[in-house]
Amino acid sequence: MKLCTLTETFDPTTPIGKLLISTLASIAEFEREIIRERTQEGYRAAIAKGEKICHRPKKDIPKKKVLECVEKGLSAGAIAKLFETSPNTIKNRLNEWGYVFDGEKWVF
Repeated sequence: MKLCTLTETFDPTTPIGKLLISTLASIAEFEREIIRERTQEGYRAAIAKGEKICHRPKKDIPKKKVLECVEKGLSAGAIAKLFETSPNTIKNRLNEWGYVFDGEKWVF
């Protein structure tokens, strides 16, 4: 097995190759930890300011039209295609609106 770079080729089965790979892995792990620390600091700062940090904004889906589709017997997947979103988004909204899937259809 060989690892190729743009400027050098080295063999990870040799002592020098093993040293280079372990050094690169250590640097990558260090970078990942720095990113993690900065992310956590950003979350703490946002919480201290009272900002919402958990979720992106929900997609605006017209409740009346979705419920009309449910009444017609369309599946969550079919409704999702109509509104250009995922079936899980439709299912979650229906659950939020008090609907439950009984195995065959959505009921209120």
